[in-house]
Amino acid sequence: MGTTSDAGATGSTPSPAPSPGSAEAKPEELLTLEELTTRVGMSVRNVRFYTSKGLVPPPIRRGRSGFYTPDHVSRLELVRELQSHGFTLSAIEKYLAAVPEYKEAGASAETIREVVERIKPLSIASLVSAYEQAMDETRRERIRARAERGSK
Repeated sequence: MGTTSDAGATGSTPSPAPSPGSAEAKPEELLTLEELTTRVGMSVRNVRFYTSKGLVPPPIRRGRSGFYTPDHVSRLELVRELQSHGFTLSAIEKYLAAVPEYKEAGASAETIREVVERIKPLSIASLVSAYEQAMDETRRERIRARAERGSK
């Protein structure tokens, strides 16, 4: 006849309360994995893969459940956008390395997004430049190889 305080026993999703060391998200801002994948249009598999690669922080744990914040949404959208510009996951990982510095300084998800929007054209330009440089080097090597074969 007694009731338990275990929310999992009732079968309902508990209203997650902030815990020390976790993101300062309001309970109404927290998303389940299913809600997150619907919001960003990405598969569960991809979200988990990006989390395992460190491109997205792990979810906030509340018992056996994981919850996601607007920061997770922003990060996943950024990863998808950078991939659409031709960035490899390795390049995205390096690109995102500066984001924690902004987060630790107290920047909001929106501020981080604004910084990324300002930096993105520069990064894309440097990516194009590096590609062109590699192509030029490849052409020079081919010309050299032909010249060496022709002189023998």
